[in-house]
Amino acid sequence: MLMIKKITIKDLKIIQRKAIDEKAWNELISNSPQGILYALSWYLDVVSPNWQAIVYAPQGKYEIVMPLPIRQKYGIAFVQQPLFCQQLGIFALETVTVELVDTFIQKMLQTYQWVSWYCFNTDNPTFTNLPIAQTVFTTHHLALHTDAQRNIEKYNRDRKMNLKRALKSAIKIVESTDIQPLIVMFCEETAKKIEGGVAENAYDLLQELYTSLHQNHCAKLIYTQEDEKYTAGILLAYYQRHIIYLFNAAYHAYRKINGRTLLIHEHLLSAPTYAPQATIFDFESPEKTPIAEFYESFGARPKYFLRISYNHLPSPIRMAQELKRRWV
Repeated sequence: MLMIKKITIKDLKIIQRKAIDEKAWNELISNSPQGILYALSWYLDVVSPNWQAIVYAPQGKYEIVMPLPIRQKYGIAFVQQPLFCQQLGIFALETVTVELVDTFIQKMLQTYQWVSWYCFNTDNPTFTNLPIAQTVFTTHHLALHTDAQRNIEKYNRDRKMNLKRALKSAIKIVESTDIQPLIVMFCEETAKKIEGGVAENAYDLLQELYTSLHQNHCAKLIYTQEDEKYTAGILLAYYQRHIIYLFNAAYHAYRKINGRTLLIHEHLLSAPTYAPQATIFDFESPEKTPIAEFYESFGARPKYFLRISYNHLPSPIRMAQELKRRWV
């Protein structure tokens, strides 16, 4: 594989969103070995409208980029990974090295005093040599074959047994363009179980994101239905080689029907038709063992990515942050 040439901090620039050449940006993301839906300009515009970027652009042509989701708090601009955007990181036309990661993070350190958290992608190195907080997180990838039957052969025994139960039930699979039933399902069944609750803007953001995905022909929304009632649903986002299991929910009362198993199975049967370029199904796993085990039952394997954070704000501000956390 090709290796990135030696690049220094002085070679990198911070660019505001309004100065981004969208066509050139998206072409680089599309052609990059690390390319992923989350990094496209129109996706970032939804999940982080004030995003910026670190770019390496000799002769004015983007060769390496790193999108930065920017927020404002206490009158300070800081970096924080947004909702519905598990991975970002560095995108180039060549292999991304640890040295390159170090250089881009050094540019972040030079520019931003606070990175609440920031996640690289699974095609970036999983460590940095810099003395900042870093954690390796896990998602799960299922390698897809053009022969759908080969995808199904990877299921473990329990998953095959649960699938048989689902196939024998009376539930139907319905494709839709209405995400509201999925949001309602999540509100009623899942939101109350999330520690710290759900962000106030999360549902409006999801609706806006689905609209944008649908307009860009990157969304597949399917439900299970029984007696005219939707019982489970999944939202898939697809682009080039990745299909992302972006959002899902199910009613607990129908859990034994194995609706999500059936929906994922249906997706794996139809993926070669609606997303023929896809070679990876990313379950976008949370760090929870039971959920990871569910994804692994389809034959998915762990994939790792780096998360970094640091806080170099003045001491009085950091003390105020800590006091606020304790009293929330």
